[in-house]
Amino acid sequence: MQVIGDIPRLNAKRYPNKKAVIMGEDYLTFDQLNRQTNQLANGLLSRGIRAGDRIAILSFNCLEFVVVNYAVAK
Repeated sequence: MQVIGDIPRLNAKRYPNKKAVIMGEDYLTFDQLNRQTNQLANGLLSRGIRAGDRIAILSFNCLEFVVVNYAVAK
């Protein structure tokens, strides 16, 4: 079964160099999005955050907001 946290990984395999998130002149490719979400997800795990834990996200509209949301879903 695929879940929302799988989207960066699956699309990084299919479209690694295509733009995944665009914010003005800045963007992330699917490969960059996958790498950044993995890095943040691993950081959360190393701090003791586990599946089922609740977290809060307070952010402006930015590229990092997308990264955080996918990382939390992983």
